[in-house]
Amino acid sequence: MSDQIINIHVPVAIAARKYFDYLRLNFRHTAHDPDRLFFFVYALDEQVQAAYQNDLNISACYPVYEMKGAYRLQTWLDWKVFLRAKLTGKQLLHGSNGHAAGLNRMMQAFPTMAGHHVIADSDVAMLIKDWDLMAEELWKEFHLIGTCYEDIGGFSSGTSKVQTYKQFPNANWFGIREDCDFSGLDWMPAKETNIEIDSEELSQLYNLPIGYELVRDGGWRLPSYCHERNYTAIVMQHVKPKSGRAQVLQTEQDYNEEYQLNGTAFVGHQRGGSRHEFKGCDISSGFYDCVEKAVGIPAGA
Repeated sequence: MSDQIINIHVPVAIAARKYFDYLRLNFRHTAHDPDRLFFFVYALDEQVQAAYQNDLNISACYPVYEMKGAYRLQTWLDWKVFLRAKLTGKQLLHGSNGHAAGLNRMMQAFPTMAGHHVIADSDVAMLIKDWDLMAEELWKEFHLIGTCYEDIGGFSSGTSKVQTYKQFPNANWFGIREDCDFSGLDWMPAKETNIEIDSEELSQLYNLPIGYELVRDGGWRLPSYCHERNYTAIVMQHVKPKSGRAQVLQTEQDYNEEYQLNGTAFVGHQRGGSRHEFKGCDISSGFYDCVEKAVGIPAGA
């Protein structure tokens, strides 16, 4: 049994707290060696900080909303959100700004920790047992293991020529080998302008055809950052429930996402954890019914 640590990093808003609680139980339940897992919460609001700062199941809880640079201040709308938060005393970190702020705080924390790292959305769940052994084996060859955005023409991506990058890890579930340095990566979005894919070099970097545009959503810098450092990646296949190829998430809800690693269902993403009550609607209850049918109900759930 390996004793290599795997640090699990999750940005959490109060609306998604139940999702994170289940994630922790599910990750431990499906790991070969659950004692190697250490969980870190990146609180996007004061309620989450209060809930987890003294929780013995959590190694650390970071108040992202207090972090310098947590609020993106590039447009008048950014400033409006920031000033409203300051004037009312209510934290308003949400959406791509809040998520990116949490990810940026992780980049500060990584160098202080031993072991590998996994970044995860709060509403993901492992779909296979012994996932930690599988990841450890892949880390012998690759720096990175990750989920990816939906291909062009998909349920959410659509047919627009403005797209996210493709076939490279994103932060839904992102495994990072211990020897990687991400301290210089900024996850903040810059959606005001797109990047025109007007060369073969850009086409290969972002896996988009020439003539398309890259939307600079949160994490848009990741492909170039990793390319500059020669980090190698294995990317999971994005599978929708209605595609006929889903092995676990046969939910009839193409809002849900199954990710297959080397042809086997590995991790699922419900999506919309901050908008949908945990197990309180078909999108959520159907997702977790499939998860538990595949890997069982974790103790304490």
